Amino acid sequence: ERMIDRAPDTSRIVDRMISKGLVEKKPCKNDKRRVDVVISKKGLALLEEIDRDQEALERYAHALTNKEARQLNDLLDKLKG
Repeated sequence: ERMIDRAPDTSRIVDRMISKGLVEKKPCKNDKRRVDVVISKKGLALLEEIDRDQEALERYAHALTNKEARQLNDLLDKLKG
């Protein structure tokens, strides 16, 4: 519902993640037409970092009332333009 890119191009996104070393493409053993996308060690490390940041953000968010959360959301949308 709130995606920044409403029509994502999966191949383009995967290629960008490959260029950053976050995932790798590997041929599928069972079906030569398919390619498996596997997360790399660097990608796993990034996910762990994101999880820690998310937990911290959730602790802060619990301090907001529903009205304050909506107001913050509106302000962030306004900044995004």
